[in-house]
Amino acid sequence: MKKILVGLFCVMLSISSSGLAFAAGSGDSVETIRAKVEKYYASKKKVVVITNWGDKTRGHIVRVDANEFAIREKNGNEVVYEYSKVEKVNKSGGLSTGSIVGIAAGGVVGAIILFYLGKRLNS
Repeated sequence: MKKILVGLFCVMLSISSSGLAFAAGSGDSVETIRAKVEKYYASKKKVVVITNWGDKTRGHIVRVDANEFAIREKNGNEVVYEYSKVEKVNKSGGLSTGSIVGIAAGGVVGAIILFYLGKRLNS
């Protein structure tokens, strides 16, 4: 019985670890990147570009072409990227959804605690 459980555990561990490695290395498709670039260019959002080799660039998209786009960094340099060489394009700055939910939950819990402490002190 122990051998069967150990065998099942090893199989589950190997399947889950190979799935995690695949998910961690997968970037967005070229079409997805192109769509994000066009959306962020239209809304004039600051972006972070992550290349296939791991470099990160922050800035505003200043030019969008059929095969490439350009980012202007804070120091004024313009960097041109081909869509096929980019792994991800994301908005830069602001709070993530998880941060907003955490702050809101903390505020609600804090308000509840203050409400009950106020009732205890007044009675």
